[in-house]
Order: sequence, then structure tokens, then C-alpha cells
Amino acid sequence: MNLKTLIKILACKASLSVGLDRLLRYIYRNKLLVVMYHGVTKNIYTPPVWTQLPEDIFEEQIKWLAENFHPISLEEMIRAVQLQEPLPQNSVLVTFDDGLKNNIDVAYPILQKYQVPATIFLTIDFIGTDRFCWVDELYVAIQTAYDKGESLELPLAEAEDFYANGNSWAAYYVVVEFLKVLPEKSLRGHLSKILSQVTIDRDKYQADFGMMSWEDVRALDSDPLIDFGAHTANHRILTNVPTAALHEELFSSRDRMEKQLGHAITSFCYPNGRLGLDFLEEHMDMLRNGGYTCAFATNRGMFDLSKDNFFAIPRLSVGNDFLSIPSFFKMNASGFVEIRTNKNISFTSKDIN
Repeated sequence: MNLKTLIKILACKASLSVGLDRLLRYIYRNKLLVVMYHGVTKNIYTPPVWTQLPEDIFEEQIKWLAENFHPISLEEMIRAVQLQEPLPQNSVLVTFDDGLKNNIDVAYPILQKYQVPATIFLTIDFIGTDRFCWVDELYVAIQTAYDKGESLELPLAEAEDFYANGNSWAAYYVVVEFLKVLPEKSLRGHLSKILSQVTIDRDKYQADFGMMSWEDVRALDSDPLIDFGAHTANHRILTNVPTAALHEELFSSRDRMEKQLGHAITSFCYPNGRLGLDFLEEHMDMLRNGGYTCAFATNRGMFDLSKDNFFAIPRLSVGNDFLSIPSFFKMNASGFVEIRTNKNISFTSKDIN
């Protein structure tokens, strides 16, 4: 942990000790906090997987949210949007991206325990298969090779240098960011080349990186505590998808999901989710005109139902890094995420090192 991060931790702890979190929750009481998770794991990964939050940390966060906010469901939010009614003060909506198997096995019992509603956005064509999201498959490949002491040819010299010098996490991070911006064909080509060099024990990672079955999804869907939304067919970043393929990613896949569940799906979540980079105004228009009610981004901030864009709803991203340290999480969730957004204060990957 570097000095800059340590100072931030001490500042957050000091802010909590004098009740600044309560003041922020009062100031932002009429804005909706949307929290974004991916997976919740019982396992320990070295190096940590950002998308896999340890079970004990997740439970601590959910307990704190239940005690300090008014948890709402997606259905309640949509109803407020449609009726133009305000939400309860200090409302919070918990969301999960992708549809990972541990959402039902690990996260769901905790949500039940504290009676906190949640929405799960499904990468629809992955459900009921043994496929991993490509970012997870890449992590498993790089880490498997590293743990076995095997050499690995990576698409960037910088990544190979990190890998050769014992920093597999940095190698993974560099490759992920490089591949994200590539067209689908190029991305798949690079990924296939990496995977061809490694033998992966997929069964070992199914509990965390595997997807739910449709039976799992239907079981959760029968509980009013859980709602579902669409997260494209194949987790493709929309700005990398040719126009001709957008209908499949946004609508045909949703139709298949509706057939599986027997009811309408009206919410969407953008893969990677950065407005202006991963999705554009034209994508918001397509969703709006195609029967969706709202769409969630990864831009940070809180949401004002009275004036903000329902097709670019910001969220507080939570992953397995220093931002999940209790003091950071509590201050961010209480409203510091909104101050950071407005003041353009940022935490970057450099703070993790």
C-alpha cells in the first residue's frame, strides 16, 4: 500500500469518526445509490480477482447498507420512474453483472438474511452453459501458467515484462485493457492464442467464474427479492459491435430471456459501461425505442430521478480492491462518490499497487 492510499484510508476513518458519513447521507438523501457487484466468493485468489468479492466483506457491506439505507427493488425504481413519484429517502439498489453461479450460491443467502433486494443482469447466451466471460478466462489462463512456472506469450511487451518479473496481476490488467478496445474478431484471436498455451482446469473455477443455469435463474426469479435485467447476449462492448449485430445483442437475446422467464424484461446494463467510450447516445436511443425502461452504466455517481438520464444510470462499482476497505466503502456509499464525480477526483489502478 502506497502513502497516497494510506492517507486516503486515514482521511476516511477520520471522516467516519466525526459523523461525516451521516451528513453526506442527509445531503444526498433524495438521490438513489446503485451499487454494482459481480461475484461473491468463498475462495481466496492470489492475486485477488477484482470481480470476486470475498463473502465476509460482501456480508459486512450488505448489513451496513440495510442498516443505513432504504433498500429497494428494481421494480420499485421502475414504478417510481413511470409514475414520476419520489423514492424513499436514502434509497439503495443492489445490482450484479453477468449472472455468475456464486450469485445464487453465495450472495443470495446473504441477501435473504438481511432482506435486501437485488437485480442481476444476465449475459444471456452464457446462462446454462460452461462458458466463462473472456476477462475471467484470461485471468485463469495467465494465473494458471504463472502458478505452474510456465512461460507465456502475451500480446504486449509490457505485459510480458510484468509476467516475467513476477507480477501476473499487472500482466493481466495490461492485456485486459488492451483487448477491451479491439474489434471482436481481433479480441478472440488474441485470446485464443493465449488459451492455446495453457491447460485450464475449468472445473476448479466453475463455482466462481461459471454461470447460473436457467433453473437457477427461474428459482431466483420466483423470489420477489430478486429481479433480472439484460446484459447483452455475449458481453460485447457496444461501441465494438457492428450496427448489423446490435439487434441480436440488445433485443433478440432479451426475447430469449423473456421466453425463459415468462415475463417482460425492461432494464439493461451496458458491458464495461462507460458513457462515451463503451456506449453512445445512439445506443441509448435504440434501447429507449426498443422497449427498455432504463439502462445502467458504470460511470460513478448517484442518481437523481427528477432530472438524470434513465438510460445512463450511474453506479458505485465495488470490487476486491482497496475501495472495499470498510471506511472507503462507507464514505463512498454515503455520498463521497457523488463529490468525487462532481469534483473529478479519481482513484486509479496506481493506488492499488
